[in-house]
Amino acid sequence: MKLARTMFGSGDKLLVLLHGNSLSQDIFSFLVKCIEPEFKVVLFDLPGHGDSPKPDNYNIQSFSRILAENINQIGERKYIIAHSLSGHLIIQALDQLPDVEGVVCIGTPPLGAIEDSLMAFPDLGKYMYKETWTPEELDLIVSSLSIENAPLVRRMLSRTDPLFRRSLESAGFLVGFESELKSLNQTTIPVTLLFSEDDPYLNPSYYRHLPEKLTNPLVNLHFLNWGGHAPFIKEPEQFWKLLLENCR
Repeated sequence: MKLARTMFGSGDKLLVLLHGNSLSQDIFSFLVKCIEPEFKVVLFDLPGHGDSPKPDNYNIQSFSRILAENINQIGERKYIIAHSLSGHLIIQALDQLPDVEGVVCIGTPPLGAIEDSLMAFPDLGKYMYKETWTPEELDLIVSSLSIENAPLVRRMLSRTDPLFRRSLESAGFLVGFESELKSLNQTTIPVTLLFSEDDPYLNPSYYRHLPEKLTNPLVNLHFLNWGGHAPFIKEPEQFWKLLLENCR
């Protein structure tokens, strides 16, 4: 499956930006304005999101494979910034990405087992598993991502296949799931995991224990006290500066 993508810039460093659940590449529209000219930037829409086609079925194995295939087609020496759900997909696909030199996952708590999701995500995070939302739930989701950019967020949410979210709760979506903690501990790719203490989609009591579980020196954890679930939309300039200063 060929995913919808946007490419710009002509630098010699290739940066791939991947959005989260029920969003699209447009979520990075503020961040891309801050990226220096030495980077060439590629943005993808996930299957069933934005302008990308809908697959016949949704499962984590095929999602990760499709994403890896599209990333592997765009050249060498790549760096990936993956938000939320995309972070999980990239961790699942680390062994399928031979030319990636570094990964940054934002708001992605790696799961050791499927049942860890019960501890990793509070109720707001579980709203993203619902096919449809009440008006009150939709307002809460929009405000949690960016109340200042509510029209943009609403448009992205409305363009996502609702069957995708419904599939997240089905056993079929979990086909091919592998321990993300194990994948991170075995990877030879430098990975940075970024967590915001004010992220309403994550349970701090889960990700604060990750340093005890991640023993690979190539995996770095960075904790912020700002930014919420999407720091690159709330504070794009500060977020880009953080990436340049602290992330591999």
